[in-house]
Amino acid sequence: MTGRIALLFLLILSQAFAQKVLVRDRALFRVDKQVFFEEGFSQWVSEWQELQCVSRRSMVFRALDVEPSLFKDIPDYFKASESRSLTPTEKASVEKVVKLVKFMLFVQTQDSSTNKTSLPAAFSCVKNTKSPNIDAILKSELFLRGKFKSDDQKRMRDDISRAKTFIDSVSRATAHEIYL
Repeated sequence: MTGRIALLFLLILSQAFAQKVLVRDRALFRVDKQVFFEEGFSQWVSEWQELQCVSRRSMVFRALDVEPSLFKDIPDYFKASESRSLTPTEKASVEKVVKLVKFMLFVQTQDSSTNKTSLPAAFSCVKNTKSPNIDAILKSELFLRGKFKSDDQKRMRDDISRAKTFIDSVSRATAHEIYL
């Protein structure tokens, strides 16, 4: 409510001084009480595009069934949602991204004793590990690997299945709403 009053005040003030105020940002989704807006979240997604080299070797991405092209396509889905309803496939992709965000936020609340020196070799292609957004995904990956990764390569499918079940339970425990 306060935001609407402030926006109205800015619009009236801009008319008084014959200046134009453009507000273009829009809310995409909410996780718990945190709202994610297009302008800021698009920056996250553009940084995540660097992770395409990791996608099929990442436990987080495999557990969420994230395809390498997802981070490239998501901005297009956001733009498309301005003029039409999303297709079921597009909605499922947006749901995957929201589930990823929910899991990343959960991992941030956990006591983490892991460090980046223990990153899996699959992540050697990631150059921008100093980005907080990339760092959050790396911490999520390390968290899952620490919790579910067994030493036996033959059990990888079971490890991924257990990780998927865990992420699903975290996702169900956290409320969200998609505004697209």
